[in-house]
Amino acid sequence: MATIALQADADSDLVYNGNPMKPWMRTLLPVLKIVFSLAILAAVGRFFYRDLVRAGTEGLWQHSVQPGWLVLSGVLYILGLGCSAWFWIRLLRSVGQQPAALPAIRAYYLGHLGKYLPGKAWALVVRAGLAQGAGVKVGVAGVTSLYEVLTTMASGALLAAVLFAMGASDTSAPGDWSALRRLFTERDPETSALDRKVLVALALGMLVLVGLPILPPVFNRLVNRLRSMKNLLARQPASEMVDPRQLHIRMNVLLEGLAMTAFGWMLLGASLWAVLQAVLDEPRVMMIAEWGQLSAILSLAYVAGFIVVFMPSGIGVREFFLRMFLLPELSRQWTGEKNSVVIAIWVVLLLRLVWTAAELVTTAIVYWFPSPKQE
Repeated sequence: MATIALQADADSDLVYNGNPMKPWMRTLLPVLKIVFSLAILAAVGRFFYRDLVRAGTEGLWQHSVQPGWLVLSGVLYILGLGCSAWFWIRLLRSVGQQPAALPAIRAYYLGHLGKYLPGKAWALVVRAGLAQGAGVKVGVAGVTSLYEVLTTMASGALLAAVLFAMGASDTSAPGDWSALRRLFTERDPETSALDRKVLVALALGMLVLVGLPILPPVFNRLVNRLRSMKNLLARQPASEMVDPRQLHIRMNVLLEGLAMTAFGWMLLGASLWAVLQAVLDEPRVMMIAEWGQLSAILSLAYVAGFIVVFMPSGIGVREFFLRMFLLPELSRQWTGEKNSVVIAIWVVLLLRLVWTAAELVTTAIVYWFPSPKQE
């Protein structure tokens, strides 16, 4: 029931320039979302079809895969998500909630299934509803879930900016931003290294989009002023009532969250490295610099997929950016020009499959975790 109420509040509070959204706009908005999503899928599908045809002629489907590395990749991915779950529990406690650990972990991982539905809100809706079983007020669970997701994305963008600034190379003269055009138009992607200025600028731009709302002065003001959040908190049963002022976030909590989730992004970078080992003819020792570069590439691609809110789980968009950022790195340091496209396509496809399988296995396990009502 709490899940339904959360969705109803979200739908009933659509506003435009401070006024309730007109009925015709309510009808048109879902249609525009569907059209926009289909357009993205068509563009990305055409892009990958071209690559798959090329990679197929170069022996993609005959390429061997070592399953042990894929299992390791899945484990690293789940551990990486665990850092965000850890921060969410820490966040709940900072606003006066006392979630039981196992039920909170259950709510977090089961909530991830919601991201495969259109829009990004379903994952938060599912998590907030399940969090009641963890001893958390549903309104608090919804607001803190949103804050955790944005903090995780901001951490990924910030980590990417720092790592690219430290490890990427300058391939164009200062003030020459033609590298940005070449990056998106795919001109000689296998022979040109990723330019540091372009990558840092992209990461910082994404950081502004997802990071500005989580600054405590901004977020706390939003919680106090946004009617949708007030309704979410006020329309709960008496036992669920909470003053929005109790949800104020402190700067030290934000800094803790950025640190916790940054470690999670590094684990996701290691997960990408493990998939690479699964498809390479000869596995290689992971160097610190390579780990940082792969973590930065993965983080930037993931956040880009998150920002395109219409695509469930960033499907297609994340793969597009990951392939675009990964291909020059593979060509330059890992496989050479000859095999870079085949390896990049394999890695992008396998990573999505491995992560989805890891999520399904994990949710099947945590589903049986106890809740306070069962104890």
